[in-house]
Amino acid sequence: MRVLTADNGAQQSELRGLKNLIDAKFDLIKNTIVQKKQGGLVSTELLLMGKSYMDRTRTIITRMENREEILLAVRLATSNVDGTITQVSIILAFLISLASTIFFYNRTVKNYSERLRLEQSLRDETANLERRIAFLKSHSERIGNGEYGIQLDSDQLR
Repeated sequence: MRVLTADNGAQQSELRGLKNLIDAKFDLIKNTIVQKKQGGLVSTELLLMGKSYMDRTRTIITRMENREEILLAVRLATSNVDGTITQVSIILAFLISLASTIFFYNRTVKNYSERLRLEQSLRDETANLERRIAFLKSHSERIGNGEYGIQLDSDQLR
C-alpha cells in the first residue's frame, strides 16, 4: 500500500494513522482474549473502545477512498484532454501532409507540363533550323555548281 501511494503525502499520512488504529485494535483484541481466558468478563468500556477504533478506521478508509476517487477523476480528465490533443495533432499532421502532397504534386505536374512545352518548342526550333540549313545547303551547292544567278528571298529563310 505504501508503494501504491508513494506519490501522495496525504494518503501516506492516512495510511500511518490507519496502521496505528489497526495495531491498537489488535492489541485490544489480544487483551480481551487474555482477559476471557482468565475467566474475566469483557467490559462495556472495552467493547466501546473497539467500536471506536473500528469507526475511526472506517472514516480513514472512506477519506482515502474519496481522495483516490478524486485523483482518479482528475487523471481521467487529464487523460481525456491528452487524448483529444493527440487526436487533433494527428488530424492536423494529416492535413498538413495532405496539403503539402497536393502542393508538390501540382508543382510537379506544372513543371512537367512546362518541360514538355519547352521540349516541343525546342523540337520546332530545331526542325526550323534544319529546314533553313537544308535550304542554304542546297543553294550553296547550286552556287558551287556555277549557278550564280540565284537570288535568296528573306521569306525563304524564315
